[in-house]
Amino acid sequence: MINTPSCVPVVPGFEDTGSFVGPEDIAETMDWPSVVGLGEMMNFPGILGGTDHAHGEVGETLRAGKIVTGHYSMPETDRGLNAYVASGVRCCHESTRAEDALAKMRYGMYAMMRYGSAWKDLPVLAEAITARDIDTRYAVLVSDDTHPHTLVADGHLDHVVRVAVEHGIDVITALQMVTINCAQCFQMDHDLGSIAPGKCADIVF
Repeated sequence: MINTPSCVPVVPGFEDTGSFVGPEDIAETMDWPSVVGLGEMMNFPGILGGTDHAHGEVGETLRAGKIVTGHYSMPETDRGLNAYVASGVRCCHESTRAEDALAKMRYGMYAMMRYGSAWKDLPVLAEAITARDIDTRYAVLVSDDTHPHTLVADGHLDHVVRVAVEHGIDVITALQMVTINCAQCFQMDHDLGSIAPGKCADIVF
């Protein structure tokens, strides 16, 4: 399962990566069986500015019934974030403060709380869960930028779950955040995310 890269280059007109992906390319890949959505829409300035390129990519993804993943890397949770969510972006892993994650969940966006090699935001973001009595269905645990040596030394999402529990998130809630919540975010919960008849799972007891 893969997401088609959305930003090649990241911000058109600002940089040149030697290639280009546009709405037409996105539309083609959305028919591929392995593609479940659009990779993180890093061009949030294009979304907020209403460019045809950014909104064209989002539109082709939504037209195909797939998921648009986000990258809203601004400490702003008012009009800009509202507009970003309204464009059709379903989830975002760029929260660095508890209030960022909380605002995204309140707006109906899946707040992906990351803990990897480069970004270790989960200990701070856990407060969005532990300091309030909230419905955690829009909270997801992710790794993001996890290097091979980290995987070998610490593990992958199993390690992220342990960190979540260490920082006060209930173990059942943490397991939901890394399984069923994620599956529902990508509209794949008919096959994945829970231990139930007819579901696929990779389980270690």
